[in-house]
Parts: sequence; C-alpha cells; structure tokens
Amino acid sequence: MNVYVNGCSFSYGNTLENKFAWPDCLPYDVVNESWIAGSNKRIARRTIEHCSKHNVDLAIVQLTDPYRDEFYDEDFDLWIGMQGDFLHFDDKSINRQDINQRFIREKWQKFIDFNLLIRNEKTVLYERYFLINTLILFFKNNNIKYLITGMSSKCMPEKSEFIVDDGCVLEPISHKIQNEKIGVNDNHPNEQGHKHFSRYIISEIEKRWQI
Repeated sequence: MNVYVNGCSFSYGNTLENKFAWPDCLPYDVVNESWIAGSNKRIARRTIEHCSKHNVDLAIVQLTDPYRDEFYDEDFDLWIGMQGDFLHFDDKSINRQDINQRFIREKWQKFIDFNLLIRNEKTVLYERYFLINTLILFFKNNNIKYLITGMSSKCMPEKSEFIVDDGCVLEPISHKIQNEKIGVNDNHPNEQGHKHFSRYIISEIEKRWQI
C-alpha cells in the first residue's frame, strides 16, 4: 500500500538532523513530506501536489498550529515558512546556495507585518476550515483514502468544521503519547512515543479498511 504523510516536526523529527518519527515505523511504502515548523498551508499545498502526480492509496495528514503561515517568493522561486517570529526555509530550498538571505529576510519581515494586520483568530480558523475541507474533497474526488490527525488538540478542528464527517478524523498525537515525550520543555514524542503512535495509526487503518 502506498501511503503519503505530511505534517510538521511531530511527523518529521524534532530537529533537522534527528529525522525519525512515527511514519518511519509504518509497515507500508511511505512517502513522508513532513517538515519542521511546517504550516497547514504547506501541508495542504504539498499534499495536493504529490497526490496529483503519484499513485497514493492512503494519505495521512497531521495538522499543526493554525497560526503558522507561508509565502511564495517569485524572485527566487521558493516558499518561506513562518512560525511566530522565526523564518523557515522549505525542505526544497534549505540547501540552495543561490538565495540572497538578506533580501529574503527583508521580504519576510514585511510579510510578518502584513500578517499582523490582516490575520486574527477568526481569519485563522476560516483558513483552517477552507484548507481541511479542500483536502477532504480532493481525496474523495480522487478516490484516496485519508486519515486526519493533529499535533495537539488546539490544532484539531471541531466536528462542525468538516463538510463530511466519515470517521476519518483521529485523536491528536499529544493525546496518544502520554508521557512518552523528549523532555519537560520539549513535547515532541520520543522514540517510544513515535512507535506508540504508529501502532495507533496501524490499528485505525486495519479497523477501517482491513488492510
């Protein structure tokens, strides 16, 4: 079974070098495009891009902090992620040598200022509603099985936000790993936490599709 996963560091690994997470424990053919500090916009964008070009039987989407954002820079043809006051290059651009860092950071600061002017709790929740239901309709129109989880409960929409409630929304990672975390100040799952969550995912897949 071809499985596609996208999320943030909870599905990638807690650092760039420590790339180990629950998708690595799944007994399927897995493509994992999760990325550190990834936003829901990046998750939706890259999920649709990949699933439109490749054969995917099941997509697993891990939602993240809805206040994260991203913007596209035409001059360098790259996506820039925003996590609070931090700039994050996308996985496709982090190692590029042709990027003018100063130029990008000046643009990024303007993007943050613009964000502060136009985004509030209402607009952020609307964005999430639009992104999630766009993904669900995309999956259904392309006959792709899907599961939706989240980093934590604050990342998960209410049931009323889903156009279709077909039982494919799971508990967030934080609810399943209990105390299996890296440390007091780091809520990322440790190795046992990732293995625990992978078993939960496998059981949910088997429960729904007897795979």
